Amino acid sequence: MLLNMVTHKINNLEKVKYQNDILPKIEKYQKTILNPIKVSGISAHDKKLVNILLSPSNSGDGRYFVINKKKTLKRTDINTNKYTNLNKLITRNLPDIDSISKNNSILLSQRENGYSGNFQFYADSTFSMNQDTNTLKKLLNNKKFIEKSNNSIDASIENVLSKPIWHLSLEKNFQSVNSIEHLLSTLEALSIDNLRMEISDGNHVPILDGSAIGWVDEIAKAKITYSKSYTSLDSKNQYMKRKKKLHPYANKFITLNSNDSFISYYPDTSSKITVGIDLSKDAPIIGKQWFSYNIFEDDHYKWEIAPARMYINSLDQLYKATDIGYFKTGTENTINVANFDTWLNTDSLRYYNTECARHEILDIIGCLGLLSYKGNGGIPFGHIIAYKPDLALTIKFVKLLKELIIF
Repeated sequence: MLLNMVTHKINNLEKVKYQNDILPKIEKYQKTILNPIKVSGISAHDKKLVNILLSPSNSGDGRYFVINKKKTLKRTDINTNKYTNLNKLITRNLPDIDSISKNNSILLSQRENGYSGNFQFYADSTFSMNQDTNTLKKLLNNKKFIEKSNNSIDASIENVLSKPIWHLSLEKNFQSVNSIEHLLSTLEALSIDNLRMEISDGNHVPILDGSAIGWVDEIAKAKITYSKSYTSLDSKNQYMKRKKKLHPYANKFITLNSNDSFISYYPDTSSKITVGIDLSKDAPIIGKQWFSYNIFEDDHYKWEIAPARMYINSLDQLYKATDIGYFKTGTENTINVANFDTWLNTDSLRYYNTECARHEILDIIGCLGLLSYKGNGGIPFGHIIAYKPDLALTIKFVKLLKELIIF
């Protein structure tokens, strides 16, 4: 019964004409990026300048990391090798509060008035999606993707072996990659299903500006296309076809709680996440926040979720984190820090009173992306409701959900 409802939902969504065909929707086929992405940036927790190369990958490969232990780039070589530097991402590509207020005032007022804007500027400037078969032919003729190696680390929930505190880590074969949640959130939200992610000069994904907007903009410039799957009778008669993308769902209600926090899953035919937080006692400036987001039906991830930055709810919490080795790079231009009834960095806020709840949704999407299997979807059909979640509780929930989902 639920499977028939899900199929009906997909068919209905396919009939909806999204303006300029740029909004995320339930994709029928697996996708990857058209061109490689090179980014250089500082990691939040170990002060290292890290280089990361995102490369297209074949259908069925899924998302996976490769740790390059050789020092491939010196700091002075970044511009020569055409890596995008963290500072350029902040100053050129990332919207600050002034630009958001000027160009997207409608979006900032949506909490009270609802959304009534359009995406023409967005379509024209930052997110031209390329999905035609001619592109696929060029990919087949001109580019050969790197084969997936045995020592790669799949972005899979099975590889989360340690309890996350301030960042999410994957571990395999005595290797680890850290601070992956913002990048994975972007990939899942933009339906980048197959991707090779090679990290050099460290094992932490760059923090960028503490949100996911930098990754969204870089992927927009690289463009998105269908990933390819080879079929051949012989080496001279090789051709490529698209591979269908399956979307998970569960047919049971589940809930998980820790103290006064909980996260629950309700079966449904859409994919919706609702988050509530209450810090009115320890951080009145944050107070009580609620936000809901339907990834396939609401306004684009770039506007609704990606710009929301990390936050710390008190100076005491920040000091405790730094005492055990976190946030060595500092918090300037990356993290919103609350100091009871004020913000230490008010000018970095991007949403009036929902930014913290939006960032929790960003992290939850990243964790749900770990359910993706061989290029199939990670976010399940269903309504997920979380109250005061953290990474540790969310990962426990995703592991529980993994046992129940059906593709």
